[in-house]
Amino acid sequence: MHKKILISALASVMAIMGLAGCSQEAREKYDAAGDRIESGAKATADAAATDAAKTGDAIEKGAEQAGEAVEDAGQKVAGEVDESQTTLAVKNALLSAKDLETMDLNVDTQNKTVFLRGSVADESQKSRAESIAKGIVAKDYTVKNELTVGGAAGAASGGNR
Repeated sequence: MHKKILISALASVMAIMGLAGCSQEAREKYDAAGDRIESGAKATADAAATDAAKTGDAIEKGAEQAGEAVEDAGQKVAGEVDESQTTLAVKNALLSAKDLETMDLNVDTQNKTVFLRGSVADESQKSRAESIAKGIVAKDYTVKNELTVGGAAGAASGGNR
């Protein structure tokens, strides 16, 4: 009976040792798997953070470009309004000049250049129109006098129109 108890005890100790060995091996596998999961999760988080940063940079750059486009458009519109106002001011001044026959005068403004076109009766009328225009435009504008002497204004002596 002693022998049976001894054999049973020995078998139990061996079984426990075997289980302990399996448990250690299983624990190591579980730890390794946990480490791999943790490493994968960190890599995924790092990749997501990098992608988020890139996306944020792209959004910021896009917003900056959009802002610049809006600013450029605003400046263009403001420039066109300034040119329209300049054209109107020069036309009004020419039409209001009592000593200038304005039957065939045209005023256009492009790229900060005021163009005087049409025809006048003589050189003094041409010079007078240019002088009036130069007195109206801003310093950063130029006046290009393309008026011709003679033509409809020379034939008509009806005065201002």
